[in-house]
Order: sequence, then C-alpha cells, then structure tokens
Amino acid sequence: MATCPRVLRPCTSRVCFFFTLLVVLVFLPSLSEASSSSSSSSSSSSGGGGVGVVAFLYLWYGVPATDGTYQHWNHEILPHWTTAENDKFKHLIGKRHDPPDDIHAPFYPLRGIYSSADPHVVDSQMQEIKAAGIDTVALSWWGPRYREGATDTQGVNTDDRLDAIFEAAKRHNLKVAIHAEPYPGRSAASFAEDIAWLGDKQKRGGGEILNHEAMAKVDGRPVVFAYDSYHIEPAEWAQILGKRGSLRGTELDIFVIGLWLEAHHGDELARAGFDGAYTYFGNEVTGFGGALRNWQAMAAEAQRRSLAFVPCVSPGYDDEGIRPWNARATVQRGENGATYRRTWEAALSALKRGGGIARGGVGITSYNEWGEGTQIEPASTGRLRPAARGQPPRLYDDYGDDPYIFLNITLEYAREFRRIVHSDKLHDEM
Repeated sequence: MATCPRVLRPCTSRVCFFFTLLVVLVFLPSLSEASSSSSSSSSSSSGGGGVGVVAFLYLWYGVPATDGTYQHWNHEILPHWTTAENDKFKHLIGKRHDPPDDIHAPFYPLRGIYSSADPHVVDSQMQEIKAAGIDTVALSWWGPRYREGATDTQGVNTDDRLDAIFEAAKRHNLKVAIHAEPYPGRSAASFAEDIAWLGDKQKRGGGEILNHEAMAKVDGRPVVFAYDSYHIEPAEWAQILGKRGSLRGTELDIFVIGLWLEAHHGDELARAGFDGAYTYFGNEVTGFGGALRNWQAMAAEAQRRSLAFVPCVSPGYDDEGIRPWNARATVQRGENGATYRRTWEAALSALKRGGGIARGGVGITSYNEWGEGTQIEPASTGRLRPAARGQPPRLYDDYGDDPYIFLNITLEYAREFRRIVHSDKLHDEM
C-alpha cells in the first residue's frame, strides 16, 4: 500500500501534551480529508451502515491531582491460577507499581500518565482519534455503579465517566459504543438491567446514553460489544436477544456484538440472538478467534449466519508488567509497525473475501490498553524506568523514531477500509 500521510508529526520532547493539541488543530490538509471521510462513515452508523472502524478505549486511568489516587498506572502484579506458576514469581505477585516513574506498562505515554476523568486529556484524545480516521470509540464499562462487584480487577468502575466521553465525542464528530465488561455474577438478566440503566437518565443522574447524539448505531440500534459473552449459555442469552427476547422490539433494543474466541462460538452467538461477532484479540496465541489465518472462514460463516463480523487488529501484546508468568503471549510489534500492518491486511482481506464488509467493521485493540501493550496512543521515546522489584534501571519500550506511527498507519488503513466498503456497495448496486 502507498506510504500513509502522517496524522501527527514526530515529537521528541517528553512533555508533548500541549504541542499535540496544537498539531492536531493546525497540521496537514490531510486531516481535513480524514475528518470528512470519517464524518460520512460515522453519520452512516446511525442509519443503514455497518459497524465501521472501532477503537477500544479504556476509562480506568487516574492520577492523584484529579482522582485522589493513582488508578491502573500502579496496577497490582496479578497471580496465576496455579500454585506452581505463582511459586516462580512469588517475589513479584501482589506487589504494585509505583508511579509516576514506574508504571505497569512496557511503554510510557507521550502525554504523561493521565486521568480518564480529565476533560483536557479526553478532548485531546478525541481529537487524536478523529484525526486517525476512526469512526467509533468503544468504552470499557462494568455496568451501573450501584452494582456490587461491578469493577475491573483494580476496583475501578467507569460508569460516572461515560457522560463526559459522549459529550467530547459529539464535539469531535465521533461515535461511541459500549464495551460491556464481565463482572461476578453477570447473567443475561443482569445484562438487560445494565442496558435499562443506560436508557434511564433519571436513575443514572446523568445525560442521555442510549439516545445520545453520539451513540453509534447499526440498523437504528445502539451498538454494544459484550466481552466474554461465552460465559453465559446461548439459551440464556436468547431470553433477551432472541427473536422473542425481552429486549427485542423495545426502546432498549440494541445491536449486540459478542466475543468469538473459540471455533464453536460462531454457532453459539447466532443461536443466542447476537447481531454480530468480534475477536477482540489479533494474534495467534490467544486462541481460534485471534488467529489471523481463521478470519476469512469466520467472515464467511458470519455472513451465512447473518452476523456482522468485526476482526480486531492489534500492534502487539505484552502484559508481563502485570502478568509476569504470561511471557508466551507476548507479540512483538516488529519494524515500523509490521505486526499492526499484518493484522490490518488480514482483516481487510477476510472481510473482502469472506463477505459482509459493508455491515461489519474492524476493531482496534486498542487505543489505550497500556497494561497489555496493545495501545496505539503515542508513546515516549527514551523514557527511563527506575530500578524496581529487583530489576535494574532500563528504558521503556518505544515506537522508534515516530511516536505517532500507529495513528498514521490507522489513518492509512481506515481510508482503505472505507474505499473497499464504497466499492462493495457500488458493485451491489450494479
């Protein structure tokens, strides 16, 4: 493919937050072109369009100045489920990282560690995401804040951060989907209650969510990704998502995309009444769904089962800072974003050859999941990690000469995705 236009100019300064804002506002004319093409795609998601290009956005970050404490940057080192593995890492298990210099991730954010509740950070991120040609951000959400145990592993519930993100997305002409995360005791019934909570602004004490102007929609229905959906039996899901399910045909009817992790999940998602399937993972070590070689067959199966298919691209994977026993899952990024490009090529090829590209989309794992090293958000170069937990000082990983390389690659392939969708529609009309 042709060399991509840059979304943002490389920045070598460690303190680059305000410079980033300035560059996004005044940079190359290609930004306005990206904005225009992305705008048309985003607006179509409220009508008869498909899922489009979606980036998974995590809202769990906090710093003392905004939130009173660090959140996630000081992530605890997690135990393995077997005693034998835990014994190998007993000097690390249970310990926490020590921000601001020692964080839980292999890379360090170019804008510095931040709070997901800081409106200036959020606005900057929305500008960045829009400039990269992304249509929709899918927000990590563990359900209503009243629900006991509805948090991530570090005790963070993101419910009270949704409204600000929706408003920021609206200002930048982005769409927003919900990425419904699992919590202890989640059932199809509790999932339906969660959706009802999003539709009741009086109970929430916030603004519109399901009917917000920025809400991503397919077939006129709000888009919700259900992570780890396979933990609930298809027959139970069908009680709310089937043709006669309790949500169908109501004001809470949603376009639900379930996780396709193992080979048989395609059949289960269809029987359960899901509208689509996504892989979340984009590498061979995470199972059937994440293996690029399976995506064309999955796309074809999804087409046969009337499921929108969303393969998920990723620049790499490295969660050893929080799971030191998981080195086998590490996926290197390669030279000049080679891994990211390879996953994009596989996703577009699968959707073209397997069918269903106009209704499906491409997920990006992730915009900012720093702890698992999947982020495309710009990272610092030459940042020193201090000595900690028996390890000597060393440099954080970086993206090479260009902190913005993964945003630039995203813009290139997002444009290619829209070109293919447009060509596919023209072909169908002939």
